[in-house]
Amino acid sequence: MRTFVRLLLTLGLAAALVAAESELAHAMELVYYYSKYQTEFAVYGKKADWIAPDCFDQANRRCNFNEFVSYIKFGRIRGGPEIIEENAKFNWQDKNEVLRTVTKMAGLKTGGQLYMSGNVAISRVLPPQKSVNGLYQKLQEFDTLVKNEIDAMSAGDAKNQARAMHLDSTNKLLAAVIQLRKATRDALIYQELIAKFSPTGKFDKVYEYQDPDGKTQRFAPIQWVANEVTLWGRTYKQYNEEKTAEKSPQLRDPVLYKRVTDHIELWEKDGSKGKGEGLIYYNPTRSGTNKSHAHIIKLQQTTSARFRGAPLPGCD
Repeated sequence: MRTFVRLLLTLGLAAALVAAESELAHAMELVYYYSKYQTEFAVYGKKADWIAPDCFDQANRRCNFNEFVSYIKFGRIRGGPEIIEENAKFNWQDKNEVLRTVTKMAGLKTGGQLYMSGNVAISRVLPPQKSVNGLYQKLQEFDTLVKNEIDAMSAGDAKNQARAMHLDSTNKLLAAVIQLRKATRDALIYQELIAKFSPTGKFDKVYEYQDPDGKTQRFAPIQWVANEVTLWGRTYKQYNEEKTAEKSPQLRDPVLYKRVTDHIELWEKDGSKGKGEGLIYYNPTRSGTNKSHAHIIKLQQTTSARFRGAPLPGCD
C-alpha cells in the first residue's frame, strides 16, 4: 500500500485541465505574466523590451491590465472584456485585489465559452518563444537579469519598490499559480477515480473477477474518501488513499489494487484527438492535458525555486 501512496505522490495526482476546474489557474497565470510586464518597466523604464514588448497604444502608452489580457489572448489591446474598471489601476501585489480579479476572470464568458479557456499566445508573452518550455526557460533568465539590475540600483525608494515587485511576482504569484494547478490535478484525478470505479453504468465490470473455480465474483465498490483544501476562494477535493483503504479493505486485494494503479498510470498518458493509448481528455482549446500539464507544473517549480520568499497563501 505504501507503494500506492508513493505512486500517487509521484504522479502528483495527475489530471487533465477541464474548464470548470482550471479557470482560476489560467486567470492567476495571466496575473503572473502581467506582474512581469510591470516589474520590467519599473526596473528598465522605456527600455523594457522582454515581456509583451508590443503591448502599447498609438500614443506609446503601456497597457493596463485589461489591455494586457486582451493582447496576450487575442493579439489586440482593444475588444477584450472589462476585468478591472476602466482607467482603474490593478494592484497585483494586493492579495485581496488579486482574489477579486481572478474570481471575476474565471467567471467571464465570451461567445458562450469561458473567457479563460485556451492557451495564451506564448509568443506575445515573451517573444520569440513559442512553447511553454521556452517561455519558462527565458523567464528564469529574465528573473536573473532583473535581480542583478535591481542589485545595481542606487539605494532608495525606487530600488525598494522594484525589489518588492520582483519578489512578489517571482515568489508569491508563481507559488499561487503552482498551488492552483496542482489542486486542479488533485481534484480531477479524484473525480476520475470515482467515475471509473462506479459500481453502475458502463464501468460496472471493473469490480468483476474470476475466483479459483472460474466463477465470476465482484469486489465491493470502493468507498472513496477525500480531503478538502480551499485555495483562493475555491474548494478542491483531494484523494485520501489511507482513509479510503480503511473504509474499503478490498482495495488491498492485488487484483483490484492493480486496476486502480494502472488507471492512474493511464491517466498520465495523453490521448490525441480522440486517438492514442492514454485517457482521452484531448481538447486543443485547453491549456495542457494530462502529462503535458504535469510538465508545466515542473517548469514553474523550477522557475520559482531560483528565488526564495514566502508564498502568497490562498484565501479561505
